[in-house]
Formats: sequence, structure tokens, C-alpha cells
Amino acid sequence: MTLKTTKLCLICMILFCGISFADTTKKNAPYTVYELSEVVVSAQKPVSESSGTVYRISDQDIIQMGASNLEEALQLVPGIAIRVGNAGTPRVDIRGFRTRHVQLLLNGVPMNDTYDGQFDPTAIPIEFIAEIKIIPGAASVLYGNGGNGGVVNIITKKGTQGVHGYLSGETFERRSFLGKAFISGANDKFHAFISGSMFDRDTFLLSDDFIETEYQGNEYRENSDRRRKNLFANLGYMISERSSIGMTLHHTNGENGIPPITNYSKNDPFTKKIKYERIDRVEGNLAQVSFKHQTNNDILIKGTAFVNQLDSLSNSYDDSNYNTQEKKGAKQNNTETIVSGFHTQIGKKLNQNGRIEIALFSHDEQWEAFGFEIDKNGDQENIHDKEDIQNFGIATSYNLSLQDKIRFVAEYGHHFLKKESDENDFSYLLGIDIDILPQTLVKASYAKKVRFPSLKQLYDLENGNPELTPERTYHYELGMIQKLPFFTRLHITGFYVEAEDFIEKDLNDYYENNEKYLFQGIEIFLTSQLTMDLNLSMSYSFLDSEDQTSGSEKEELQHRPSNKFTFQTDYVFPFGLKMHFDLLHVSRQFYYDSDGKAPLEKKRLNDFTVVNLKLSQQFHDDHFSIYMGADNLLDEDYEQSYGLPRPGRMIYGGFEYQW
Repeated sequence: MTLKTTKLCLICMILFCGISFADTTKKNAPYTVYELSEVVVSAQKPVSESSGTVYRISDQDIIQMGASNLEEALQLVPGIAIRVGNAGTPRVDIRGFRTRHVQLLLNGVPMNDTYDGQFDPTAIPIEFIAEIKIIPGAASVLYGNGGNGGVVNIITKKGTQGVHGYLSGETFERRSFLGKAFISGANDKFHAFISGSMFDRDTFLLSDDFIETEYQGNEYRENSDRRRKNLFANLGYMISERSSIGMTLHHTNGENGIPPITNYSKNDPFTKKIKYERIDRVEGNLAQVSFKHQTNNDILIKGTAFVNQLDSLSNSYDDSNYNTQEKKGAKQNNTETIVSGFHTQIGKKLNQNGRIEIALFSHDEQWEAFGFEIDKNGDQENIHDKEDIQNFGIATSYNLSLQDKIRFVAEYGHHFLKKESDENDFSYLLGIDIDILPQTLVKASYAKKVRFPSLKQLYDLENGNPELTPERTYHYELGMIQKLPFFTRLHITGFYVEAEDFIEKDLNDYYENNEKYLFQGIEIFLTSQLTMDLNLSMSYSFLDSEDQTSGSEKEELQHRPSNKFTFQTDYVFPFGLKMHFDLLHVSRQFYYDSDGKAPLEKKRLNDFTVVNLKLSQQFHDDHFSIYMGADNLLDEDYEQSYGLPRPGRMIYGGFEYQW
């Protein structure tokens, strides 16, 4: 650990132990949580969650940390590693599993790309988010197949009684801008929440410590512009005291550059070939209709039908001018992905202590791509391909509570994939949590999860392998929650995961099933709310990942950090000034050469520490506030992938007004 990092950790401990306290009251928000299409239909927290691990981020947490999108909101969650690689899109890895192993849900609707199973967290704005629920490891089988790494469920806001509004504007360096607004309202029968946002960035600054290369200057990051617009609406109507319906709509569009490798060299086997790429258009549309009905005999029925479409235009150019496509390797891809389907759940309390849930789900996933590629002769070769698969299944969950101190859960799901050669497999979860003392809860779970190969892994023209088999993971988890004095909670979780037939690219860049991977580690999370005005949290995540495939040359799996330490504090001074401070330290992650030649070589990526600070001052009875902050306050020069530097210090400021 460097001297700078040691000093920062000491500062964190001082802040944790020595901040004085004030007394203010928190005002009610002009919205509530939209629960109509929540996947788990039980009115109480299901044992499948209490026997595992769940992290929650509220809308107030998001505002206090100054996050502008989902990526920034998830940075400090234990077990999550944010990684920006060659595609230029941040990836959200959980406990060593890739983004494609993480189910992203918006009010229960799948948001993962149907082609590669991934998602862009920067495309999810925060103004409509009421809560983010993160379930690492084995989540409930009621979510369906996949999610071997975990589930990220975004629960949106809905309007409350009266009419309320919000307006925010934020500016960054280099003419960057973020604007957000929403209006909401409700009466006895109807509720509505409508929001919009616009983000525009020309480029981002590199750290002053970055050393200029042949392909990258020492100030502004090449091809790092990003633009996004979002519109969102939640509408709901109560038909009767027992029945209600709702609709969710979301539209997004934009474009962005993909910053190229900065350190390309023919003599460096660890660098990738430099590419000049852009996403010149991206447009997404989501529509969801949900219903809920409570019968006279206390059967709760919930269902949702949805369609989620994403179109994109990507281009690979000849050089850094980004305006010609005449040389070998230049190409254009127009892709359209659509996932549509339904999810229905029925829940009933069987007796005073038991409850059963049954879920039916069906997803139709379509992908089509057309464009061209320049061959070695300089000729244009047209490309057109399309695929369609159906994914459906049934799942059931039984929860049992004994004397309000011991809770059991048993779940089973069977999943089917319809394609050229059909697949089917099953998943299950067994869990228990026990209040062994009034202040102590212990929990344990064992689960099997199944993930079918993505369309890209099966049918990609360059890398696909139609012979791939489903991935299977076996999860063992043991944890404890201990309540301590001064409203403090300590969460400790240990996990052990065996992954069979794990799909990754081989040395020849083809997707293949790897015999066995192992992921094990521990997460420690400490939270404290000593007063209404001081929140403190610290976490430490350790991950050990191994490739146990026969004949593999790898030891640790690449780009999976072993250590992650976070600290954050939020404090409100007596005169209304709010302070948010957070620190992220990541260490011990490795990567391997990419030249495809023996022997396989390994290097260690530099450790890094990033500090963020935000100050905001409220006026006019908390209706108006101004704020300023700095991301990467100490201007750390760091990378999450080799040759792809991240932003240096970024100063920003803005205002918020609500009524």
C-alpha cells in the first residue's frame, strides 16, 4: 500500500470516529416506490433474499454521492468490479462473473442485450430510480434462468398525492452538461411519474500524471465524447381496492466514441490492435403493462407483458479522423435486438407460517444485423444475419417461518431454450436464516444456477460456436448480520462458487466451454447511522478466482481484482451544508498476453485509489440547492484494463429545484 493510500485510510478512520453531529429532519419525497411489477410477489421480504445477500441503494444515496447513471451508483457496492475495456462501455462484474452473467431488470423487465447478454450502465439515468436492489450470487429462481453472477433490479419512482416537480442542471469541464427533470402526481385512483434527462460530453480530461504516447496526448482523451437523451413514464390506475394496472415506458437515444488503446506496440504482446470505432447511433424503447389482483381468498396474482427494443449503428474507421472506411477491417454494423414476453406470478399464504409462489415466464429474443466489411482487397463485403430464440420456464418457491426466528426457503425452476437444437435444464435454491440472538442473524444458502449461451456466443460470424453447452454454477454462501451500538450493522458473507462449462474466448479468439472455474471470497460491510445527519459505511471485498480446467496455463483469472476497499460518509452541517466523501481502493488484478503465442504471459495491473467529494447547500426550506464536487479528487492516473486510462480529476457544479 502506498504512502498516499495509507494517509487516505487514516483520514477515513478519523472521519469515521470524530465527526460532530447536528439535528435536522428529512422531508418526504414527492414519490414512492413502484412495486406493481416486482418479481418477488410476497408482501414480506422473501427468505430467498434474507438467506442470501442483498445490497440496496436508495434514491437519496444516489443523490448524495452525485451519481449521474447506473455505473456511478454501483461503484461502491461490495463484490462489484466496474471495468472499462476495449469496447469502451463500462462492465458490471459481480464476484468474478461478467456482465453477461448479471440480470439487469427495470421493474422486472430484462434490460440485457439479446445479442451478447450485456448492458450499458451509463445508458441508465438515475432521475427515475427509487431503489436499486443488488443480489450477488444465487438470486431467487423466480427471476428465471441466467443471473449466475447476480441480479441488479432497478425499481422506479411513482407519483404521490398532489402535483410535484423537479429540475436540475449540472455542468462539467469542457462544455459538458447534464440536465434532469420530472413531474409527478396522484389522486385516489391514478398516479403518474414522468421524467427526462440529457447528457452531453465532448471529451474527458486525463490525469496530469498521464504520460503522452504516440496515439494519445497528455490532456484530453481521444474519441471520448458521449451523448444520451432519456424519457421515462410510470402510469398506474387502481381499478378497485383489490385490482390495479400500470404501464412503464422508456426511450433512450444517443451516440458515443470508443476511446482507442493508448499504448499499442508490435513488441508488446499485452496490447490489443488499435481500432478507431464509434457508436454513431443507439436508440432503445421499452414498454411494459402490469397488473395486480388480490382475490377474496388472499391469492395474489401479478403479471407483466413487455417488449424491449434496442437499435444501434456502429462503425469501424480507417484512422483517427473517423471519416473513411476503405481499408481492410473497416466495417459498419446496424443491429436490432428485441426481447418480448411475459412474467406471471401467483402467491398464496398456505397457513400462518408458510407461503408458496409460482411463476411462469417466456421471453422471445430476436437479433438482426446488416452492414458491410472491407476485405483484404479493399472491396466491400455485405453482411446480413438474423437469429431468434425462445426462452421459457416455470418456477416455484416455498417460504416457511417458525416462531419468527427461523426461516426456510426451497425453490425449483425448470428452464427451456428453443433454438436449432433445444436445451433444457433446472435450477434450485435452499436457504435458511436464524435469529440466534436478538441482535444476531446467521444465514446460509446453497443453489444451482443455469445460463444458456448468448446469441453472440453461438452465432457470431468471427467468434461464435454453435456447439456451446449451458453454463452451470453451484453456489455456497454463509453469512451473518450483527447489530452493534449506535445504529451500526456489520454484514459478513463468505461464498464459494464452482462454475462448470464457463464460456470465454480461447487463445484463437473463439468462444468455448471451459471445464471448471472457481470463485471464492468474503465481503465485509459495516454501516452506521449515528444520527439523522451522519451516515458512515466501510466495506472490504476479497475474491480468489482460479481456472481449474485441465491443461490450462492460467492461475488467477484476468481482470478480476482480488481486493476492493471502500469508505463513504454523508454529513449534514447545522446550517444545511451537506458533504459526501467516498474512497475506492482496488488492488491485485492480473491480465494475460493477447498475441496467441506460447508461452502464456501474465502481468499485474497497477493498484489504484479514487476519491470523490461533493458539497451541497440547501435554501428556501430545502426546495432549492446548489452543489459542487470533484470526481477523482486526487487526480489518480489509473486503468481498469491495460492501455485504457480512466478520467483524471473532474470538477462539476449544478443546482436542484423541487416543489
